[in-house]
Amino acid sequence: MKCRTAPRKEVTAYDDRMENTGLIAAIHRSEQSYTEQVCRRETLAVGHAFFASEHPLVPECNFVGEATLDGLDDGAVAAVERIYSDRGGRCFGWTPRMGEDAEAFERRLAGRGYVRREFSCAEFRGAPPTAARGVRVLAARAMPRAYRLLVEQRAATEGEALASERTAIQLERNNDPQYDALVALIDDEPAGMAALHSVGTIGRMRELFVAPARRRRGVATALVAFVAAQARRWAMERLCATAPADDQAALGLLRGTGFSIEGTIFAFRRP
Repeated sequence: MKCRTAPRKEVTAYDDRMENTGLIAAIHRSEQSYTEQVCRRETLAVGHAFFASEHPLVPECNFVGEATLDGLDDGAVAAVERIYSDRGGRCFGWTPRMGEDAEAFERRLAGRGYVRREFSCAEFRGAPPTAARGVRVLAARAMPRAYRLLVEQRAATEGEALASERTAIQLERNNDPQYDALVALIDDEPAGMAALHSVGTIGRMRELFVAPARRRRGVATALVAFVAAQARRWAMERLCATAPADDQAALGLLRGTGFSIEGTIFAFRRP
């Protein structure tokens, strides 16, 4: 059982005219930890190159993180892309470090086929929501078959071509002691999953997914409630999450379960 002794941070009012820089820094830190669970990192002059030699064609495992504009001209971008191709893979994207100029990055990368994507950053500000009756949430390690089924379903929604690889990657993550995957059940049948990834005193909610046949039955709310309660028990200083900035359903769910949207991060990915 994990023990957290750090004092819980007092929640202050958030001014929505400003971005929560502490939250954005926490998102960047947790993102790097998450990537390093399954990828190797190599430091370059323009950022950190992440590789997954077993999965060279999985976009989320092969990209440049904490990228900087310093020295990033067409020649530098082409050189980085050659590093990936020489290893049998491909550079699928660039995630700038905190504080970089989004428009300037877009001007540098748009001509090479990278498209800007924005993600809303959310911090948990409320009490854990009330879980719906009939939904049980258990540790995924205690329900390996149910968890694998849900992981396979989620991977299939992201494209059949890489579904088996994404399944393997996700199952590997659950071997990390800082990553606690959860399974929701209705009538003892798999209904949804989520995870709490802890990085120091930062809690990051991840992989929130509800099986299509079980939607609109309170499964997502039950999972968020469990994650929030667990983060509180472990005295996490903050619990955060992200969602695509144009996904109104996901943003609505976050807002409806106690999260506040307090910033934006951006990345550049190949379509």
